[in-house]
Amino acid sequence: SFIPLMLCGALLAMLRNWRQSIHYLRLSQDGNLGLPQRWVLSACSAALARNLAGPLYYGNEKQRRVRIGPVTEPQSSDIRLWLNLCRQLQVASFLLIASFWLLRLVSTW
Repeated sequence: SFIPLMLCGALLAMLRNWRQSIHYLRLSQDGNLGLPQRWVLSACSAALARNLAGPLYYGNEKQRRVRIGPVTEPQSSDIRLWLNLCRQLQVASFLLIASFWLLRLVSTW
């Protein structure tokens, strides 16, 4: 899943806020999350301008994790923004795949 996650994060960062995504990625040095997961969370955090990740509670046990993004916490109203962002990501992915397919078709013709 390394390559798809990295591509998804890169596409999301290019759609919204590339510099902020890289900034959040550099700040999120955490041993609990791998590079692809941190990259996608950083790109999502920059796109939404919300704080993502952070500590988790499993049962009564708290697991410490680094927070990614600005200080602003996500709200329930951010769900609509996230759905619009997902739709944009799907359209961009489709256009990218279609353009590669078309270039391959033209190159073999």
